[in-house]
Amino acid sequence: MAASHHFVSELEKLKTEVIELLLRIQEAPQKPEVDQLNMKIESLLELLRELQSDLGVGLAYMYFCGYLKLIIPKTGTSEKHLKELMQDYEDQHKIKFEFYKMFVLIPKSLYCATSLEEVSSRIEKCVSLDEKRITRAGVQDRIYKNSVYKIVSDESVYKYAIVEYATPLNTFREIFNYYEQDSGKHEKKDRVLSRFYSTLQKVLQEDEGCRDYCELVLYEDKDENGDFSDVGDIILERMQNLQQTPPPAMELEDTMASLQINDLENAPSTNESGEASAPPEPPQRRRSARLMACPETPEKRRVLTKPTKIPKDSSLSSIENYYLDKRVKRLNLPLETIYEEVRHYRNDEVHMSSKKFLRAINFTTAAVKNKSKIRKRKAKVKHLMAHARVNNKKIAMKFLFEKLAEIKDE
Repeated sequence: MAASHHFVSELEKLKTEVIELLLRIQEAPQKPEVDQLNMKIESLLELLRELQSDLGVGLAYMYFCGYLKLIIPKTGTSEKHLKELMQDYEDQHKIKFEFYKMFVLIPKSLYCATSLEEVSSRIEKCVSLDEKRITRAGVQDRIYKNSVYKIVSDESVYKYAIVEYATPLNTFREIFNYYEQDSGKHEKKDRVLSRFYSTLQKVLQEDEGCRDYCELVLYEDKDENGDFSDVGDIILERMQNLQQTPPPAMELEDTMASLQINDLENAPSTNESGEASAPPEPPQRRRSARLMACPETPEKRRVLTKPTKIPKDSSLSSIENYYLDKRVKRLNLPLETIYEEVRHYRNDEVHMSSKKFLRAINFTTAAVKNKSKIRKRKAKVKHLMAHARVNNKKIAMKFLFEKLAEIKDE
């Protein structure tokens, strides 16, 4: 806070100059000299007001750049965002924050209590958030952490929030009480406080990483009798206002601009004579390139699934070629015959009985495949080839015959 001391020292110098000019006015006998001194006093007073305003601006920027900008967003390292720290806290302690925000209290009296429990009967202190360690300005692993409080509502429900005072105000209060002894110090204090609040609010709104995670609470912390107000009531009221405030309206400037462009494109155009030209033809429906592509011709199959039908007037050679064609996949047809039982009588006469029997013989050209046998053979091959490093592309015939012999022996 060296800058604060610098501002205050500058104010003291200006005050001294103003007092000296007032004394010179009393001693000045001529009116032109008095008017000249009055003009100089007015300029010094204006400069004094600007310095007081700049003090609030400087405190706001120091608080933002030296603290809020470090504790709220990510720092470009492995450090977590304030929202992520709050979510981790919820998982650890099985609670729920009302808002993923840090409530910064700005009391008009500049009084900052050591703990919020001193100025509110509704507030209880909880375990702080996980700490952040940041190396800054030669200080190695400086610790930053935020305090968590639970506030009892009128419905006896706990509202969890991160609340803290704006620490520059406490330093400003100590400096101001030490240097300022005149009757107009309250007016100067209000001017500095107003500039501090407005500047800090503006800086937060302009920063995307801090905009939605910091809530400034400017409030009157003393009543007419000089007693401190309950900070818990003020925080609960602000939470209620945030819940009732609708979300910000979406910006539709770009969308409306595009709609206007579309209207201009679809509007009927006029020729040089001022007459409206014919409406443009409706755009043709664009076909997909996949549908426009020619279908691929099917490749020739090794097996004819639908062989041609043999006509009745086919020759014997064509029939033989058909049945000997290996590309035709046929079912295993059986050979069927009808058998009639023969009976012999005494006179050696042969009679055929009325019973007839069907005989069918199946001819199989290949061995019947059994899935279980194939599975067992694959398992044996896998077991034999487990410890052998074989190049799948090039296998010696001798090696192949040896493995086949081993499989056959088993």
